[in-house]
Amino acid sequence: MKFIILCLVVLSLTTHPIGVDAQTPKDKAQELAHEGIKNLMQALRLMIEHIPQYELPVLNKNGDIVIKRKYPHESTHKKKKGIGNDI
Repeated sequence: MKFIILCLVVLSLTTHPIGVDAQTPKDKAQELAHEGIKNLMQALRLMIEHIPQYELPVLNKNGDIVIKRKYPHESTHKKKKGIGNDI
């Protein structure tokens, strides 16, 4: 009887609890892939935000083609502060 109780105690200590599911390598790989794609999408969004955006070209009276920036205040604001002049 003592032997059976001892075996049950040892067996209960060596087994994993039923409620805890270990993460399989496939689940971990999917999680890492999802996180990688999320980081790539964020980097792409930041890159697109920092590329200057322009309006459609306009032909003025002198025949010059004028292409205006959509957000001219951002570029002058950065130059005044000294941000972005590292290149």
